[in-house]
Amino acid sequence: MTDEMEDFDALGLPMGDFWQNPMLVQNLNLTPDQVKRLADVSLQARLQLIQLDATLETEQLKFEPLTAGPNIDPQAALAQVDRIADARAAIEKADARMAFGLRAVLTPDQLAKLHGPNMNDPMHHGHHPAPVVRQ
Repeated sequence: MTDEMEDFDALGLPMGDFWQNPMLVQNLNLTPDQVKRLADVSLQARLQLIQLDATLETEQLKFEPLTAGPNIDPQAALAQVDRIADARAAIEKADARMAFGLRAVLTPDQLAKLHGPNMNDPMHHGHHPAPVVRQ
């Protein structure tokens, strides 16, 4: 059995595209409309995350030359650190907005089922969908 934190995100949703797991769809009684809406929320969020990840990488690359030479401009370097931190924060906020969007599609009963006693049992939901991994 795996640790609960590996199976659920910070807002109590199963990691990955849980609406594609037939056993979980059945257990939660997800409607076809809900499955479509969950997929749509996820797609829109992922498209945004691709852009935000690219922004973070760009800001990190801009930092390298600011600290490469013997004469570092602390103000410029710290300003770039702020831009990197802002880019990371934007990614965290987008992740949270996606989770809130996914939760909004589910009914209170479905959310309660996600926290039921069997949700950590691997046999309960067949397989563990792979989490979305961003670097």
